[in-house]
Amino acid sequence: MNQVPPPPPPPPPPGGAGGGYVGPTGGAGSANPWDIGAAFNWAWEKFTKNWSPWVLAALAVMAAWIVAIIIWIVLLAVVGGSSIGSLLVLGIGFAVFLVLSLGSGYPLIMGAIQQARGETPTVQSMFNFEAFGPYFITVLALSVAVGIGFLLCVIPGIIVAFLFYFAPFFAADKKLGVGETFKKSYELVTSNVGPVLLFIIVVALVNSVPSSVCFVLVLASAPVSLLMTVHGYKKAIGESVAP
Repeated sequence: MNQVPPPPPPPPPPGGAGGGYVGPTGGAGSANPWDIGAAFNWAWEKFTKNWSPWVLAALAVMAAWIVAIIIWIVLLAVVGGSSIGSLLVLGIGFAVFLVLSLGSGYPLIMGAIQQARGETPTVQSMFNFEAFGPYFITVLALSVAVGIGFLLCVIPGIIVAFLFYFAPFFAADKKLGVGETFKKSYELVTSNVGPVLLFIIVVALVNSVPSSVCFVLVLASAPVSLLMTVHGYKKAIGESVAP
């Protein structure tokens, strides 16, 4: 008597051995790199557990701005009667302001990257200028591109700023050239436009709303917003984030 063959095994569940989407690798939190709640909780925890280096680094950047302004004003007053001297001072002042305005975010970004790697940032480690060259050139190129975009009826500038939002982070983290940082930021953003846009908007609100209520709060809002950004950036490129 012939036996009836057993039925075939059931298909594997979605996302199992049979295929399906596998999210990017990551450390603590959700596999979704643009999970706003996970990013904020991680950023807030890291900041509150080690807040003093962040505040001191932010104060150092602010102090550098104040000193540069004072020096520029004094020099202009001293050489005000000489047109050549005034132009020279204006040129030097412009160069100083260019470096400060484009490079002032570097220490805090480096601190956030170190935190994501599992290191404990210090003021000294944040002001490690090993990757400052690629970072500064990338931010300079991005500023020029955004500026040109704003001259072309504003909207192109907003689009450029959005598409290449993560270029400075690639430069500081990976020490990549301008072209490569722009390319990688473009790929990262366009791979998931909606969630990335929402994430960036929330990060901007986290940074701007507290400081608009009381300027001193920028000493906390700026580090937290950058920590949030690095959390999303790291997980989006498939790297782990230290819990």
